[in-house]
Amino acid sequence: MVDRRTFGMWARGRRRALDLTQHQMAELVGCATVTIRKIEADERRPSKVMAMQFAKVLGIDAGDFDGFVAAARGFRAPATGVGAPHEIEARLPVALTRFVGREGELDELERTCSVAGGPARLITVIGPPGVGKTRFALEAASRLAGRYDTPAVLVQLAHRSAAEEIVPAVAAALGADLGDVRDERTSLIARIRTGPLLLVLDNLEQIQGAGQVVADLLETCDSLSCLVTSRRPLLAYGEHEFELAPLTEPAAVQLFIDRSSALLRNRIADHDEVAAVCRLLDGLPLAIELAARRVRDHSVAELRERIDSSLSALGSGPLDRDGRHATMEATVAWSHHLLDQATQSVARHAAVFRGGFTAGALAAVVPAPLAASVPAALQLLAESSLVGTDPVLQRHQMLEVVRAYALDQLREAGEEPNASARHAEWMVAALEAAGPRGVSADLPAHSLPLAEDANIRAALTWTLADGHDLASGRRLLAAIGMAWYMMGRGEELLRWLPLAGSEPDDQAVAVGLAAVEGLVRWSLGENDRAAEVLRGVTSLADSAEPTVARWQAEAAGMLAMTHIISGDLTGAGEMLSRCCRLFDVHRDPMPLGLTYLRQGRIALLEGSYAEAAERIDAATEVYRAAGSAWGVANSVGSLAEVALAEGRLPAAQELFLCAVDGLVEAGAEPYAVFRLTGLANTLTAAGRHRQAALVAGIAEQWIDELGVPLFPLGIAPYQRHRGWTADALGAEFATTVEEGRAMARTDAALRHLLA
Repeated sequence: MVDRRTFGMWARGRRRALDLTQHQMAELVGCATVTIRKIEADERRPSKVMAMQFAKVLGIDAGDFDGFVAAARGFRAPATGVGAPHEIEARLPVALTRFVGREGELDELERTCSVAGGPARLITVIGPPGVGKTRFALEAASRLAGRYDTPAVLVQLAHRSAAEEIVPAVAAALGADLGDVRDERTSLIARIRTGPLLLVLDNLEQIQGAGQVVADLLETCDSLSCLVTSRRPLLAYGEHEFELAPLTEPAAVQLFIDRSSALLRNRIADHDEVAAVCRLLDGLPLAIELAARRVRDHSVAELRERIDSSLSALGSGPLDRDGRHATMEATVAWSHHLLDQATQSVARHAAVFRGGFTAGALAAVVPAPLAASVPAALQLLAESSLVGTDPVLQRHQMLEVVRAYALDQLREAGEEPNASARHAEWMVAALEAAGPRGVSADLPAHSLPLAEDANIRAALTWTLADGHDLASGRRLLAAIGMAWYMMGRGEELLRWLPLAGSEPDDQAVAVGLAAVEGLVRWSLGENDRAAEVLRGVTSLADSAEPTVARWQAEAAGMLAMTHIISGDLTGAGEMLSRCCRLFDVHRDPMPLGLTYLRQGRIALLEGSYAEAAERIDAATEVYRAAGSAWGVANSVGSLAEVALAEGRLPAAQELFLCAVDGLVEAGAEPYAVFRLTGLANTLTAAGRHRQAALVAGIAEQWIDELGVPLFPLGIAPYQRHRGWTADALGAEFATTVEEGRAMARTDAALRHLLA
């Protein structure tokens, strides 16, 4: 395998793989740090003596010394078999079909790409819809990754619409959980800098400002290369436009025969008829593959007639100002017209979903008479390559160009208002059935809010932002509010609230919105404002209606927390007693478990440790019976606080570790970081100040990435213990915290740090 990396790139990657800083490397080699910096930037060539010392430090076999020195002196990566392991694994989908044609284009792109030593670090593959940009880019990336030992990762951006969504999408594709886009850029860049990397950024044409985001990543990560697919250039500095034309006729014919042969016992012999079909389809690979799938039902001659008729019906000119889009519309339209009317209607209604859907969800959105036909229609749509299916998650998703066409058809049929209304109704019903925390018996915590994130936002946009159904939008906000709070999205909830209006017509919704707003404002440190909002709920008489009573209990519990923050433990106790009374009405175990935990906190603050543990144990039993992983983990964290107060520091340390791990698994990261600060406090109390500062760095980096403040209850204890550790470490404290910021926060990493 040819390695086109420079010696500086190779040396930097190998040093990082050995977990050495430039300063440490300089000490081992016997030179200045600035010398290492220049060598890794390929601004300086090491002497023979220095190269020999490099070889020893970097673990080169003695038999490879001469070749290594020659490579170092020649600014090229050594062919030693000792490489810099990539922290990022290749993440490209495995092709299920043979790639046909385009050998010349593949060779040209390879010569151009910086991964192979070419001049371009940013290549944008442009061309009309259906020309095969994604498949070509994946084939090129696979070739480059295999030949030049560079991991390649696919980032799918078809359902993203804003430049701010690019960095989170890259983070997700790399397997990283980096938090809020405003704060995660630095963390993402640090991860990318571990070695050479090729990002395949798929479908950027709909994202305004994408070029600036991509250029910023390239400017700050010198070993990164990007291969972009788009219908138009990004207009970014340093961009190399690679226009992908339709297939030549011989390649188009070969593609049709290759795909149809998978369905037919005998290969098609009449290549002239196939060529005629391919010409009608403008040599577009997507259209050719769709046509080839129909050979089980029609002869090639019949396909030619049907395609010709369908295209003629759509008109000979562009359907809009983008002629290339008109060609893709004709391709999708032809496939759409081959479907029966019921399946066409199902496909149209599927277009209102964003980010995918289940068969049950689609059945709720189509007109009632079509609901029973959804499974068969989805099967036919999948066979026609119009819908993709994840067999594990049982979720379906349309290609974006197909969805856009289907949405146009929905609008032309005058069905969009009713379909969007049913989509919002389905989303509200699903979330209300899952409960305020987005949890149901057969789903892990928050799986519904996470899986339907794009659909939730689409429904909020239609109901609230577009003003079509404020009542449903308010119900939707009330239903998602608690889960969004637990997921660290409270500020987003506050941005939607003004659109919901000030007077919901449903008491349960009104009380629910107020309770959630109070909870979010408390978590953001707005204690007085939170108390004001919550008193509006608690001033009402206890309701006999279960849903209203549950929200009243949530509000009373949160008002108790505002009392605790202000030091009014008596007032807090009164509110919690009311929560217990309301449980007799709503019978929801989640607010009851929180009530017991809060009673335990009051006992803890009063120094009644045995009573605190008893209340927390009662909460744990409630959560176990309810199957709440979040509740059990949070209870463990509360027990850790009791152990810390009692001076049982080893027990507190283990309990905090278990709580953090459990809360991460439950998808409640704001709670997890709160418990992580408790671990830092425990280490301070034990006199283990260096470990306390490292954990503080990990926690503070996490808070920055989440974009939400530490829970108010945790601020004072954390600041107090942090101050003690800062005094103990002196000048070393700040650098140790910064060191912690760069560390992993997995359970294994934390346990290794504390060993």
